[in-house]
Amino acid sequence: MRVLKALRARLGRLLREDAVSFFGLVALGLLVLISLIGPYLPLGDPTRIAAGPRLSPPSWAFPFGTDELGRSYLPRVVEGIRATFLLSVAAVIITATIGTLLGMLAGYFRGASDQLVARGADILFAFPAIIVGLLVAAVIGPGQISAMAVISIATIPLFIRVVRSVTLGVAGRGFVTAAEVAGAVIGPDTLTKGPDAAEALNRNDAHSFFENIGDQVVTGPTLTNVNDFRAILIEPLS
Repeated sequence: MRVLKALRARLGRLLREDAVSFFGLVALGLLVLISLIGPYLPLGDPTRIAAGPRLSPPSWAFPFGTDELGRSYLPRVVEGIRATFLLSVAAVIITATIGTLLGMLAGYFRGASDQLVARGADILFAFPAIIVGLLVAAVIGPGQISAMAVISIATIPLFIRVVRSVTLGVAGRGFVTAAEVAGAVIGPDTLTKGPDAAEALNRNDAHSFFENIGDQVVTGPTLTNVNDFRAILIEPLS
């Protein structure tokens, strides 16, 4: 009930503040509903020829009329909506997954991986979408798979650039540096979670770490427990 009340309140606020967006959301919801229930509606076969008179205007029997082959436009429109939504959702999922992973890889590790991913995105940007479509259609053949591949190839560079720029901004922030240092203190052999991590640090792991690296990270009193480590290194960075 709380979820429904919150959703109703947000929709009401959206209607008051931006009526155009509200009606656009309603239209989108109707299209999604049609794409889901379209195959179960008694509209007939969208590919059936001579289902009615040729080039018939809209009527009760054929609400959207018929084409030059006598096919009803209504089931063809419903099938087109369904195919378009399925294709768009699949292409967005593929593009977002690949583009996000590559963008994070380039923005976090930088160096050679950043150059490789960034230059690859630039190369994809250099090709017009129509050229990519022709190449994919020639290799794979026409169909929904080809259309999905063209959409993904054309939009992956956009995801890469956006995610890479965000990752570059976040990777240099203090909490990331603190997390990296905390991982270096614990080390791969003593990597634990929760209370076990504090216990590992309390057993002079931090002391051994800072003795090994000397004064390169911090100078001052010897760190022997997790509270000293947090107070001197992590808290100022967060």
